[in-house]
Amino acid sequence: MREGKEGAMELSEVDEATMKAFLEWAYCNDYTTNLQKGPTALLYHTKIYVLADRFNVVTLKSLAYSKITGMLAEIGMIAEKDDVEAMTAVVTYAFANLLFSSSNPRTISTPKERLLQYLSCTLHLMGTQCVYNQ
Repeated sequence: MREGKEGAMELSEVDEATMKAFLEWAYCNDYTTNLQKGPTALLYHTKIYVLADRFNVVTLKSLAYSKITGMLAEIGMIAEKDDVEAMTAVVTYAFANLLFSSSNPRTISTPKERLLQYLSCTLHLMGTQCVYNQ
């Protein structure tokens, strides 16, 4: 492989913030963010999960997943247009980069599945609280 010959690996799909978080985790067994809780921080944690998933770094996947699920609980239901657009970016990124991997269909075990559950609840609440005007 080219990486073995050159002694380097290019990860063009990984942004700088995600790589910094990975390196922080590698040295400190945790990673931090200065982002405020919300969809932007959720995308950050999702990107870290994707990187860990790609290289099968199980402990980092577990950490990122716990941060994702905790943040979804803290965010609550989205209401602002900017939040909806940011959540769309998170879901788009997750669907483009992750596979469904539950061995048990009743178990929610990936951010992709958790985001689907979250959005289903949000859409249900929007449907019960909003009136559609034709």
